[in-house]
Amino acid sequence: MSRLTSHENRLMFVFDILHYEDDQLVSFQYRLNGKEWIDNGQRNEVNLDGLAPDQYILELRGGIGALDDSITSVLVPFRIYPPWWKQWWFMVTGFCIILMLIWLYFRSRIDKFRKELKVARQISDLESRALRAQMNPHFVFNSLNAIQECIVTGRIEEAYTYLSKFSRLLRMVLEHSDVAEISLEEELEVLDLYISLEKLRFKNDMHYHFQLADDIDPEEITIAPMLIQPHLENAIWHGLRHKDGQKNLSLSIKENPVGYLEVIIEDDGIGRRQASVIRDKSISGNQHKSKGRQLSENRMELLRMNYPLSQMDTTDLYDEQGEAVGTRVTLVIPII
Repeated sequence: MSRLTSHENRLMFVFDILHYEDDQLVSFQYRLNGKEWIDNGQRNEVNLDGLAPDQYILELRGGIGALDDSITSVLVPFRIYPPWWKQWWFMVTGFCIILMLIWLYFRSRIDKFRKELKVARQISDLESRALRAQMNPHFVFNSLNAIQECIVTGRIEEAYTYLSKFSRLLRMVLEHSDVAEISLEEELEVLDLYISLEKLRFKNDMHYHFQLADDIDPEEITIAPMLIQPHLENAIWHGLRHKDGQKNLSLSIKENPVGYLEVIIEDDGIGRRQASVIRDKSISGNQHKSKGRQLSENRMELLRMNYPLSQMDTTDLYDEQGEAVGTRVTLVIPII
């Protein structure tokens, strides 16, 4: 089989029949790739022009008189190859190169995005630590005020108990001040110590209920520290402190949605509207603005940069007569 390039597509074939005395009686036919036979008369040449790249078989036959299928034909196979840029190896190579360029492009974009995300997380972490650094002195100040109150009012035994728990609580808070996440178990211990101290302040007339979903293992889950405590503090200071009679505070934690914890803090205090009125009239109330809550809200904003489902909602609770009967805070915080 003849092998021709794409430029060799103008062909002329010359042929003849031997041992015939009278050439005037001879006629020829040809066909290409099994198509219809073409009469060529007495001309012994065939011109093929502008053939596309493909594989061909030229059949030639000749004789005297009418030509039919009983006459043996001569086969001339040949192949015209496409230009190099249309051949399969070039197209496969080009396709692979294009895929590699696309992969490199998206890889560079992904790397750039990861670097930007890493920087954003570092900034978020630094800002979060700065907020916690502001929160810790605020928390310590409130606790020391409670100890001072026990001493001034002559409750020495309670002051000793308060100091013992406070030292443990302070140590944990300081240990957590330099870390980006802690286990849920450690966070719950901090909350338990804090609530027990606040119960001393209220002379144990505050009832605290905690509920953790059965499918949550607090040792295996890590979260950002000190996100829940400010809301418990706010419920106690502004919801329950001014309420007469029994005071109830509850905390429930479950996973909702997947990868996030839903934390619900609910109190049966006087409500935010009445608390705001008292805070505006009271000098001491003005001194105890909910700085911890504000810092916690700022940290939630930072968390949303990396965990978009993070959120915080506050709902005022009312009875059937429209009277305020407490406040519910719902936090959705990421499992880190």
